[in-house]
Amino acid sequence: MKTIGKYWNDIILQASGNSIAQIIGILGMPILTRLYTPEDFAVQTIFIQIVTFLAGFVSLRYEYFIPLTKSKNESMTIMKFICLHGMKAVSLSLLTMYVLERAGALDFVRSNNVYIFYVAPIAAYAISISLLFQHEAQRQNNFSESAKSEINGKLFYILSGIALSIFKSNIGLVLTTPFGAIGKIFYLKKYVRTFLSDFR
Repeated sequence: MKTIGKYWNDIILQASGNSIAQIIGILGMPILTRLYTPEDFAVQTIFIQIVTFLAGFVSLRYEYFIPLTKSKNESMTIMKFICLHGMKAVSLSLLTMYVLERAGALDFVRSNNVYIFYVAPIAAYAISISLLFQHEAQRQNNFSESAKSEINGKLFYILSGIALSIFKSNIGLVLTTPFGAIGKIFYLKKYVRTFLSDFR
């Protein structure tokens, strides 16, 4: 019975973190819509689609297997693979973007929006790393920290959008995506430190 009770408690913790994060996003959206134009949000939508596509290439979605691992060594093996493969994938993506731009294949995009193709692989990597450490927290049954990282990520998302609006450009809105991931990683920093110490 205790196992069943803990199972439901973990679900409630994670769900409450996701729900609070969504509420923060809803409350913050009226502020962002006053700081950015509809065109800026359109560019952000395109950016998010690119990031979503690249995330699968960057991590191969292996981070979702971490909660299923039976030992720390198995988890570390997956985490190392994701980090190293991700770096290679980001480098290859950036090189590909550069070659495509030089060849004129990205001319259909407004010149001031081409940068999103360069930021997207980095954002995809940040998101994959944030999920990696969030799933590691879940593997260690720290669902409270996993839930709080969701909230912290959404706070970073909204606050970065507000702060970066000083640029009077869609770059601020676009960067909310990687900053949201950074916020989640920042909250899960103890898992990052453990990973880095075991990585040596």
